Amino acid sequence: MAELVLIVGLPGAGKSRWARKVEADRKALRLTPDEWMHALFGAGDATAGAGSSNPNSSGALRPEH
Repeated sequence: MAELVLIVGLPGAGKSRWARKVEADRKALRLTPDEWMHALFGAGDATAGAGSSNPNSSGALRPEH
């Protein structure tokens, strides 16, 4: 039977570390927007905040108008 493991928590709580452990232990597929943002927008913190050169520094994709 398929399982869904959803990991939520405050920033810096260790969600990514825990998710990597679950992925390895259960041979799971891990889906992580943090890594998608890094792959799409380049080097630096994938969840960068103020002062980032990332055009989507809020973490949300915004269409150009």
